[in-house]
Amino acid sequence: MRTENDCQDTILVRLSALPEMLDELDSLTARLSSSALSSLPKGSLNSKTVSEDPACDVVVDFSNVEIITTPVIARLMALRKLLVDCGRRLVLHSAARQIKGVFTTTGLDQIFEFADDKPAALARVRRSHSRG
Repeated sequence: MRTENDCQDTILVRLSALPEMLDELDSLTARLSSSALSSLPKGSLNSKTVSEDPACDVVVDFSNVEIITTPVIARLMALRKLLVDCGRRLVLHSAARQIKGVFTTTGLDQIFEFADDKPAALARVRRSHSRG
């Protein structure tokens, strides 16, 4: 998983394929819910956690994801809940048609927010901040 900060209020994540994706999502959720900055690797997420920054959203790049499993969906739901409970957003982008199809078939396309690519995902996040 590669993480970076696009700006001060958005964390960008590029997921790896399975099986690494599961550990990456667990690590991201733990980092975002943790208040212990000392446990973060140097430079990771610019030493910022969601709990410390009320304007922090997460944009996830799915371009490397070829298959999605129930455990992955469960971890994404946990991450989304963490963010939404804090008034933040999770936007998924660059998902292949078959991946988006899984979300549509299960009705989760009504819960998760999708964008076609990184610029569109960032635009969605920025629009929400300009309205609020």
